Amino acid sequence: MPVFNIHHITKYEYDRPVKESVNKIRIYPFADNKQEALYHELNITGQPDILVMTDYWGNRSGTFNLMQSHKEMIIENKLIVRTLGSSQPFTDTVAGFNELKNEVSNNLALLELSRIEEVDLRNEMNKMLDEIHEPGMTVAAVIEKCSHYVYNNFNYIKGITNIETTVEEILQIRSGVCQDFAHVMLEMLRSLHIPSRYVSGYICPNKNGMRGEGATHAWVEA
Repeated sequence: MPVFNIHHITKYEYDRPVKESVNKIRIYPFADNKQEALYHELNITGQPDILVMTDYWGNRSGTFNLMQSHKEMIIENKLIVRTLGSSQPFTDTVAGFNELKNEVSNNLALLELSRIEEVDLRNEMNKMLDEIHEPGMTVAAVIEKCSHYVYNNFNYIKGITNIETTVEEILQIRSGVCQDFAHVMLEMLRSLHIPSRYVSGYICPNKNGMRGEGATHAWVEA
């Protein structure tokens, strides 16, 4: 099975000394039947105590407070991860929306992942979905078509958005980076009552020009 060696450094620099810097980190490897962490080393300036908690979805996060005065803080994350799942190409299924509705109605987690939050962009979103969703399409086919739509109709431009940019703003400028496109696609899928969630991780370098490889990346699991 493929083994990936990841070295991630987050560095903060301040123009004056600061203290009592409270931080939350979400850089712990997710363990399931598709991947396992063989090694994990986390180093933080000042070596503060870290309170680690696991949320409803099984994601671990850490909270720490760097009390001493500092002008620089470095969070160094070293990982060796082995993937266990097969990398089979995407294949369509015969599952339709009626089958999906029945499955979601009996699963609280899937219901939560189908919940729509955005309301101001509904007309624009419906126009996009009218171009994508045709009667009789399988759920898998709609998911794939949504992905192609975002890829073909949005421009990959760094620096014009940030973590506070809304989906409505992304739809207006039709540009952004992976995290923006992931949020747009989440709204598209959830508007069709397809359970989906935001995923953050890595696409390791293969020197093939793939967008986002070798860096922190974002995508959608549906």
